[in-house]
Amino acid sequence: MKNDTFNDDRIKSGNQVEIQAYMTAIEAGIDAARVVMKYWPSLTNKDFDKNLALDIFQKEGTGNYATIADKVSEDIILNKIKSETLLSTHRIITEESDEIVSDSKWQWIIDPIDGTPPFKNGLPEFGISIGLLYGQEPRVGVIVMPAQKQLIASRKDHG
Repeated sequence: MKNDTFNDDRIKSGNQVEIQAYMTAIEAGIDAARVVMKYWPSLTNKDFDKNLALDIFQKEGTGNYATIADKVSEDIILNKIKSETLLSTHRIITEESDEIVSDSKWQWIIDPIDGTPPFKNGLPEFGISIGLLYGQEPRVGVIVMPAQKQLIASRKDHG
């Protein structure tokens, strides 16, 4: 009987983590999208702030770079995840920063601006990608397409 209780608690705990992660990923994606739009240099973007610099940082490898908007977006997402007690001990792999190492089986994969070349050229084909794995199994996925005002979100077994 004790084993059944332990398993029920573990499943319940995993579901709570998943639900919190799903809500947090959506909120983080929306918050990051709002800020990213201030940096997107499109002639049609009414939110573009000409006073913000779109600095470009060269990374390792040919044609591999990031903008200040990538870093700002990433910081928003990381801060949102780290501020949630149930999520704060998770491993996090992001495109622009060093990995946050953890023994947790929960692992975030984040691309703060997926499609930096179109973004920096004022084209709308860019997004913010946030995913969560448990072990090797995808559990949460969120993609926000700020210029297209789209949000796609999914949780394992919940569409």
